[in-house]
Amino acid sequence: MNGYIKNDKSALNYRLTVMSFLCLLLLIVPVILIIIAHNLSAFAGLIYIICSIFILVIITFTIINAYISYKIYCYRIDDKGIEIIRGFIYKKHIYQPRNKIKQIIKINKKIIYKNLCDIIFVNDAYNVIIRNITLEKADEILKENFEGVYYNEGV
Repeated sequence: MNGYIKNDKSALNYRLTVMSFLCLLLLIVPVILIIIAHNLSAFAGLIYIICSIFILVIITFTIINAYISYKIYCYRIDDKGIEIIRGFIYKKHIYQPRNKIKQIIKINKKIIYKNLCDIIFVNDAYNVIIRNITLEKADEILKENFEGVYYNEGV
């Protein structure tokens, strides 16, 4: 992975925050089961144990998923184009040649973490997105590599 750029720690914090919100949504199921088990005294102990295991699995999966997706994601921008590698089980290798980049590059700022953004390189077939980078790094990348291209700040 020589020459590839990794995201900084704020991208990991953002990913953990998003995954934590999803984790909280998934934890509604065991809480409902615990409330039901409270009324059914015969199966209460078994349902408590199953729900506790379910909660531990969800929290563990959330932390591991956020960390692995942060560690595996990397990108490279050179004279030939943009290259992104991401994915754990299914590796995804995305490449967009420089001549396929249109004259518009969108920058989407994050709602939760104000210093993070996504850079979207518009293409006819698909968009290439560099995710969860700091605004300073995005500004540096765009000034170094895409001078004279119109930047559109998205929502």
